[in-house]
Amino acid sequence: MNARILVVEDEEALTTLLRYNLDAEGYDVETVGRGDDADTRLKERVPDLIVLDWMLPGLSGIELCRRLRARPETKTLPIIMLTARGEESERVRGLATGADDYIVKPFSVPELLARVKGLLRRASPERLATDRRVRLVEYALAARLVRVSSQ
Repeated sequence: MNARILVVEDEEALTTLLRYNLDAEGYDVETVGRGDDADTRLKERVPDLIVLDWMLPGLSGIELCRRLRARPETKTLPIIMLTARGEESERVRGLATGADDYIVKPFSVPELLARVKGLLRRASPERLATDRRVRLVEYALAARLVRVSSQ
């Protein structure tokens, strides 16, 4: 099962860039362009990680982050704040509000992907272990090897 990522971003070109690159990494990606729409969607279905812009129509990303941390079902949901707000005080505020990571625009796509992978690994280590076992089985089948382990 692929990790589900919700991208909350109102800039269409950036949303397309994020979707393309996250899809290419094998993630299931949903996108929302407004903070209030994201809040509604998150009440219906919780993803494995959120990439969240700060400045959004309807409800700011910082307020959405605050709300998510207050709810039991999203209290530990990994959140990456991706924003043009790069001042130290703003980064500190974003992290203090509950973001797990903070990336300033413009940003490096490979770095963002590495941070996504790292947050998912820490948030759900059992998923990574399962992914590794599946890859090992696929490799063994491709190599026509069968090995039974007690683990």
